[in-house]
Amino acid sequence: MWRSLLEALLISILTALFFQQQRRQRRRASTTMTHPTIYDLVQSTTTISSEYARDPSEEPGKITKRLYSHVRDTDESPPSNLGSFGSVPPSPLFLSIYHSILVNLAASGDVMAGMVSPPLIASSGVVPLTIVAPLPDIVKHMSNCIVRAKKEVFLATNFWINSDTSRIVTDALRELSKRAGERGDKVVVKVLYDRGNVKQAFEHHQHVPLSTYTNDKVNLPPPEEIPNIHMEVVNYHVPLLGTFHSKFMVVDRELALLMSNNIQDNDNLEMCVRLEGPIVDSLYDVCLASWSTTLNPPLPCRDSPAMSKPLPSYTDPSFLALFTKDSTKEPVDLSSVAQAGHDSLDLSEHLPGNPHYDTTIAGEIRRIQASYAPKPGETHLQAVSRHFNITKMQKADGGVQPTAPEPSSDSLVSSEEMTPYIPLPPSAFPGGEIGSPTPIPMLVASRAPLGTPTFSIPQAVKYPQNVAFLEAIRGAQKSIFIQTPNLNAEPLLPELVKAVRRGVQVEIWVCLGYNDAGELLPYQNGTNEMIANRLFNDPGLFTTTHQAHPSVPVVPNTKESMLTPNEAGDASQVAEPHRLNESDDLNANANVNANAQDVEAGSSELHPKEAQPLSEEEKSRLKIYNYVAKDQDKPIHNKFKKRSCHIKVLIVDSHLAIQGNGNQDTQTYFHSQEINVMLDSEEVCKRWMEGLRRNQNTEKYGLVSPLDGCWHDPKTGEMAEGAIGVDPGRFSWAKGVIGAVQRVRGAGGF
Repeated sequence: MWRSLLEALLISILTALFFQQQRRQRRRASTTMTHPTIYDLVQSTTTISSEYARDPSEEPGKITKRLYSHVRDTDESPPSNLGSFGSVPPSPLFLSIYHSILVNLAASGDVMAGMVSPPLIASSGVVPLTIVAPLPDIVKHMSNCIVRAKKEVFLATNFWINSDTSRIVTDALRELSKRAGERGDKVVVKVLYDRGNVKQAFEHHQHVPLSTYTNDKVNLPPPEEIPNIHMEVVNYHVPLLGTFHSKFMVVDRELALLMSNNIQDNDNLEMCVRLEGPIVDSLYDVCLASWSTTLNPPLPCRDSPAMSKPLPSYTDPSFLALFTKDSTKEPVDLSSVAQAGHDSLDLSEHLPGNPHYDTTIAGEIRRIQASYAPKPGETHLQAVSRHFNITKMQKADGGVQPTAPEPSSDSLVSSEEMTPYIPLPPSAFPGGEIGSPTPIPMLVASRAPLGTPTFSIPQAVKYPQNVAFLEAIRGAQKSIFIQTPNLNAEPLLPELVKAVRRGVQVEIWVCLGYNDAGELLPYQNGTNEMIANRLFNDPGLFTTTHQAHPSVPVVPNTKESMLTPNEAGDASQVAEPHRLNESDDLNANANVNANAQDVEAGSSELHPKEAQPLSEEEKSRLKIYNYVAKDQDKPIHNKFKKRSCHIKVLIVDSHLAIQGNGNQDTQTYFHSQEINVMLDSEEVCKRWMEGLRRNQNTEKYGLVSPLDGCWHDPKTGEMAEGAIGVDPGRFSWAKGVIGAVQRVRGAGGF
C-alpha cells in the first residue's frame, strides 16, 4: 500500500512540473493571429475525424492541437441555428443545455473539454437496443458485435482485468480472427484502458507492449492466436487523478455501445445502449481524441461516416420481425420478449469458454431470455439468482438465495419476468410507424480528464458533462429521475433541493455502501447515506455560510429557461446562457456564490425558507432508494459484493435523458474522463424507465427514511447489515486511503 502511495506522490510532482512547462509554452505562443470563436468552430466542417481521414499518418493528438489550441473568446450569445440535430427539432430545454455547453466551453478556453470536435457535439441517432442486466450479459452483446465486425473494432474501458468476463471478449476476438481469415480479410482492433504507471507523468498515452497485454493480469490473445487481427493496446491516464473512466465501443463505424460496465468480474447490475446513426460519427471522433497517439495500422473506416449509411438494426428483417405479430403491425411488448425465452429453452447459454454466437440481435434476445427462464424444478426467482450468481463471492456458501416473494404464475410472463435486452421498435422514433425511423436529437455531454488535485467548482462546472447535468436539473418542471452508484457531487446537491422546492418530483436510486471507503477520503464528500441525510435535513445547503462546495449557476433560473416543449413555442425564447468567471476562487467566493443562488431572477432578497431543511410536504417529493436486486427484498451492502448496481442515467420531465459513464460523484465531476450522450425523446425515456423498474426491485423495497437518509428494515427498524449510517467515525479518512488503493488496483467500485 505504501509503495502505491509513494508512486502516486511521485506522479503528482512530475505532473505539476509537466503542467508548469505547458503553461510556459502557451505564454510564448503568438497572440497576434485572429483565432476562431467556439461558434465558428461549431459551424465548420473540419473535425479531428475529417483531418485523420485526410492524413491517417498524423496523430489525433497533434490534429487536436493544430485545430483547437487557439480559440478566441467571445461575449456573444450562441446563434439560434447552431447544431446539426437532424430533421427532428430539439425541445427548448435540450437546446438551452446545448447553448450553455458552448458558452462555457468558450469561457473555459478549452473547446476540447468535452473530448469531441465542436461540430460533432450536436448530433442525432436511434437506440434500437437497451440492456439493463448483470455485467456479463452486456459483454455478451459486445462479443456478438465483435464477431460480426467486418473492418474494425475500437473498445475503450476503465478497468480491464483478466476474468471470466474478459474471456467473453477474448473468445470473441479469436472467433473474429477465424471469420476474417475465412473471408481473406484482416480486422483492425484498438483497445484503450487505464492502468496507471509512473511513465504517464511524461506521456499520458502509453503503447502497451505485447509482453504486458498478454500477461496473466490482462490476458489479451497474442498475435499467433489471432493471426487475422491487427491489435494495438494503449494505456491512458492523466496523473494524478485524471482517470480514464470511459466505457464504450464502436464497430465498423456503424454502431456504438455506450455502457456503465468495465471488463472485469463483479456483482453489478449495469446499463448499455446501442446507438446508430450520425451519433456514431461523434463517438468515432471521441475514439480518436481519446487515443491521441499513433494508430498503426490506421483505422480502415476513417473515410466512411455512419451518417452516410442505413441504420443497421432497422434494415434487419429479423429485428423488425420482433415488433410485428402474424404479419400485422401490432406492437410486441416486453412480455412477448419474455415469452420468446420460454419458447427457446433449447438454446445453449453463451458462456466464457463455451461461446454461442448469434447472427442477429433477435437471436441474441431469444438466447439471453432463455437463460432467465426457469429450468425444470426451478422457480422464477431461483432462475434469476442462478443467473446473477457469477462471481466467487456470489457463489460462496451455496450462492445468494432469493428473498423476494415469487410472482404469481398468471402474472409471471406478463409483467414480472426479468427482461434484460430491451429492443425499441421503429415506432419509438418519428416516422417509424410507416417507414425507416428518423434519428432523434442527441449530443455528446462528456468531460476530459483532469489530473491536478483541485476541487474548484467554477472550473469543474464548465465541462460539458457537468453543464448538462446541472442545467437539466435546473430546467426540470415535473420530474427528475437519477440512478447512480454513488451521489456526492457538491454542485448537484443544492440544485436537487431547489428542484424539490419548486414542486418537482425527485427520485434518486443509489447503491447502498458503494465504494464507501473511497468516498470517505478528504474532499470526496461522503457516502450515499451521509448525502441522503443532508438532502433531507441539512439547512446549510442554502445558507449564506455554506462553505463545503457552493454550486455556481450555469444559466439564469428564469421562467423561459425552464419552459416545457408544449409551453415554450419558438426555441429562440430560451434564456441566454450565463458565462462563468474562471478566476472564481472556491473559498473566497463561497458566500457570494451561495448567496447568488438564493436570489431569484429580478429579486434582491433571500427566501427565508431556503435557510431551513425541507418541510414534511417538500420531503414527500424527494424519494431516495437503495438498490435492491430483482431476486431480493432488501438492499445488500456493496462491501459484501453480492448484489450491487453501477447504472448511470438521468431522466428529466420524461423526455430528456443523459446516459453513459458519469456517476453523480466528486470524482466524475472534478477529475475523470467520462463519455455520455444526451437525447430528447419521450418514447425512449418511457421504455428506459420501464426496463429499469422491471429489472430490479429498488422501487418496491429500497425506500430510505427521510429522518436520517438510511434504509431500515420495515419489520425490525434496523439498518442493513454493514451500513455505517450518517456518522463514519473519527478515522474515516483511514478507510478512505484503503479505498483509494483498492480503486487503483481495480478491487473497489469505480
